[in-house]
Amino acid sequence: MKNIIYSKYTNERNLNFQIRTSIIKNKDGTKTVEKVALNKISILHLENIYKNYKILNKKYCFNEQIKVNKCKINKNKLEFEYIEGISLNEILDKLLLDGRYDLAVLKIKEFIEVIYKTSGKSKKFEKTEKFIEFFGDLNFPNNIESLEVNNIDCIFSNIIINDKWNVIDYEWVFEFPIPIKYCIYRALNNYINTEIGSKLKSIDIYSIFGFNKDELEIYNKMECNFHNKVMINSQFSQGEKYYFENMIEPFQNIIRNRYTQVFYNTGNGFNEKESYYIKEENFIGKNSYFKIKINDNMKGIRIDPVSTNCEIDINKINIIDNFKNKINIKDKVLINSNIKKKDKHIFLHNDPQIYINLEDYNIFNVQYIDIDLIINDIDFNIYNYYVDQQDYIRELNVDIENKQKHINYELEEKNKYNKYIEELENELETKNKHIKEIETSRGYIYLTKIKKLIGK
Repeated sequence: MKNIIYSKYTNERNLNFQIRTSIIKNKDGTKTVEKVALNKISILHLENIYKNYKILNKKYCFNEQIKVNKCKINKNKLEFEYIEGISLNEILDKLLLDGRYDLAVLKIKEFIEVIYKTSGKSKKFEKTEKFIEFFGDLNFPNNIESLEVNNIDCIFSNIIINDKWNVIDYEWVFEFPIPIKYCIYRALNNYINTEIGSKLKSIDIYSIFGFNKDELEIYNKMECNFHNKVMINSQFSQGEKYYFENMIEPFQNIIRNRYTQVFYNTGNGFNEKESYYIKEENFIGKNSYFKIKINDNMKGIRIDPVSTNCEIDINKINIIDNFKNKINIKDKVLINSNIKKKDKHIFLHNDPQIYINLEDYNIFNVQYIDIDLIINDIDFNIYNYYVDQQDYIRELNVDIENKQKHINYELEEKNKYNKYIEELENELETKNKHIKEIETSRGYIYLTKIKKLIGK
């Protein structure tokens, strides 16, 4: 029997591109990944993904470093291998958290070398009708290099590294010229707009990889146009368009209209299909009241109040039954805040979440959950101070770790030296013992007497 352990729905996209991606645990314990069309129109998109697999597999078939995740099509479903390993995203995260910005840059250079320098001969970029359809009719400088086949889905999170560089997703592959630097920009831009990846902005990562201001403006417009092509008719398209057009810096801006997303777990975990949105306008600094209706088959609730870093004051979270009895669970819920002081929670990331496990409460006839909270912009002086202190602590920890390694090395060398001295002493003792045995032997005593007699 198959068991779905994770699902992601892209129902915020244009109908042409709406699919569901699931990780499946099979009866024998192995895992596979499935992509399924959410409507008849998006079946064509699945077929294009399978076509992309064949294109990339042919492109990289002689490259010993790169492997394209195997894909097979079964009616209106795609089945992929589940690749074990660590993503390039995770590798970079660890390097940045350890303060190894130099190694992170080298790893990104290796990514460019492996993925793009081995992708065939480049040629001068020329706009085509297909390019304009997806990315807009933009003006480019002369001598822009491009490739004929481009997987713009080749971002750091879609690369799994084990003995090879595994390309696990290739939803967006185009067989017309696209500037190579846009593909690199897209991978960089996707990563540096994550919480940890944003640290690369402090070293001007775009300049390190040869991007100037004019190029960034062009590639940002390309990204915005592509996004609008895919996300058209989405309820979030305007907000996300604002994000791309203005290149919002993390922790410096907040969209004034809020979509609170509520997930309910009925046994399949939290997933997009079993969720809904609550929209509020101009909510900053004001009380937010909302009720979440509960059904008997719900095992848990997850509330994502807003998709940005913020400060949340929780006034109340009550479970209400059919008899209007209230159970205050404010102090019992799980909240993924970075800092907590009484009822105030500070989130230094862009994904605040409140978890309520309904199975923890021995209560029948639950009617709804009553929530009252206030969301405020974060104090960036506090945030910057916190980040500086965290960076300083990490530097100290690295220094301590290096000193401890040095101490361990010195101790190891000392132990080797002591062991060597001990071996010499044992050898000396053995030789002294051997000498004594010789001196006390009958032959040696007899020889000594003869020497005395002859005067030698």
